[in-house]
Amino acid sequence: MRTTKRAATILFLIALQVQGCAMMGTRGYEPPYGESAATYSGGALQATYPNTVFRTHDAAREALRDFNATVTAARKDATGGILDARMPDGTLVAIDMQAKKPDITAVAIKVGTYGSEEVSRSISRRIEANLQRR
Repeated sequence: MRTTKRAATILFLIALQVQGCAMMGTRGYEPPYGESAATYSGGALQATYPNTVFRTHDAAREALRDFNATVTAARKDATGGILDARMPDGTLVAIDMQAKKPDITAVAIKVGTYGSEEVSRSISRRIEANLQRR
């Protein structure tokens, strides 16, 4: 029974991805940028920033420091990066980054086990502000 549910879930997710690719097309597509283009789904905020992974990673780390969060894990390279942190109240924060182009980085921010849109958007705004100062 579990295998059937997993297979159905995987097929459903693949179908959604294929449908999204078909809708997006390939001609003239430019990804949206910044906080206004951020979407919240599945407990995580998805945002795109017009900057390199390295600068976005540094801006995200600085944003976490502004929230008095302690970084517990960090990794970055040319393809992407991660930042895991713990807020002063013990809430976990996970930030995943992926390079879409050399100067475009997609970021997923998840706060807590089930996500917090308000805090995720606050972190995203802080990242965007930090990037604008660079």
